[in-house]
Amino acid sequence: MILAALATLFAASACKKEDTAMNDQTAPTITAAEGRTTIRPEHKEVMPATKDHMHVRFQVNDPSGISEVLVSIHHGFDGHSHGKTQGNFEHLSVRKIYPGNGNTRLNIDSNFDDIYWEGTSSVVTGNVLAGPYHFMVDAVDIHGNQTTAGANNNYMATVQIDRPYAPNVSVTNVVNGALEGIKNTPLDVLGSITKTADALSSDIVFLKIKLMEEDGHVHKNASGELFEAKWGTSRWTTDSGPALPNATTINFSDLLMGASQIILPNEHGHFELEIWAEDAEGNVTNKFFEVHVD
Repeated sequence: MILAALATLFAASACKKEDTAMNDQTAPTITAAEGRTTIRPEHKEVMPATKDHMHVRFQVNDPSGISEVLVSIHHGFDGHSHGKTQGNFEHLSVRKIYPGNGNTRLNIDSNFDDIYWEGTSSVVTGNVLAGPYHFMVDAVDIHGNQTTAGANNNYMATVQIDRPYAPNVSVTNVVNGALEGIKNTPLDVLGSITKTADALSSDIVFLKIKLMEEDGHVHKNASGELFEAKWGTSRWTTDSGPALPNATTINFSDLLMGASQIILPNEHGHFELEIWAEDAEGNVTNKFFEVHVD
C-alpha cells in the first residue's frame, strides 16, 4: 500500500511539473537591480575618457526558476559584422554566463561584475578601440523560455567608450543641454573636431553628421531626409564622401556652409544631431546633441 501510494504521489508530481512547463510560456523579466532605478549601463551612456570600466547592474526574475543569464558586449562600429582592427587596438568583446540554478531571482549588483578595459581586471590585452558598443542581457528559464530581441523582452543598450586618443568632438554653443534653432533656417553649430595630443592619437579620416528625429528614426518630409553629410572614407562601413578639409582640426563653421548647411525642418519640435568621427586607427567618437526648433 505504501509503495502504491508513493508511486501515485510521484506520478502526480510529474504531471504537475509537466503541466507547469506547458502552462509557463513566459520568458524571464529583466529589470533594474534591487534598490536601483535603472539598468546599467544605460542606453546611450557615455564612458568618459578618464574611466576604465563600465558598471553592470540588473536583476532577472522568473517564477518557475532561472536557468541561465547571458551578458554580452560587441562593437557597433559597422552593424554586426567584424571589421579588422589595427595592431595597436582591439574591440571590447565580452560573453559571460551566469548560472540561474533554478532560483526565481538573480540580482547582479557588485563591483566584481563590472567590465574593465584597463588594469589587472581588463578583458582586453591591448588598447581598447573607442566607439559605440552594444551591451545585451538575455535570460532563459528552466522550461526553455528565453528572452529575444524579436520579442523585445531582452535588454539592449548602445554605449559609447571614449578614450583620450579618439577624435575630440566639441560643440561649444550648447545651451542647457541643447542646440537652439529656428524652423526652416540653418542650424548654427560651433566648435570643432580635433586630433588629440595623446601618443596613440591618429589623423581624422572620416566624418558623418546627421539630423534625426529625437527618437533616433530619420525624419521624413517633402524634401526627404532632414540632413546627412559625409566626408572622407570610413574604416567600418562603406560610407564615403568628399575629402576632409583637414586631418587634425576641423571647424564646424567651415564645414557646415553652403550646400552643406543644416537647414532645420519647417516645423517646431525636438530633434537630434549625431556626429560620428573616425581616426586612421579605427577609433570612433559618436556624439548626440538635442536640437530644439522654435
